[in-house]
Amino acid sequence: MRRTKTFIHDREPSWIFEKGFTENDELWTPTNRETSDEQQARSREALVEILNNDDSTCE
Repeated sequence: MRRTKTFIHDREPSWIFEKGFTENDELWTPTNRETSDEQQARSREALVEILNNDDSTCE
């Protein structure tokens, strides 16, 4: 379960939220937990999107 959008924004006001980022975590339930495989797939998808769409560089 993640914090609310308001809480995150108050802590990191410069962060830009993606379209559709809801105030409350609508995917969390007290009886369902993300498996390691699901977490790895979600992380991979995020990294692929970042690497394919972000032209920033590191030195």
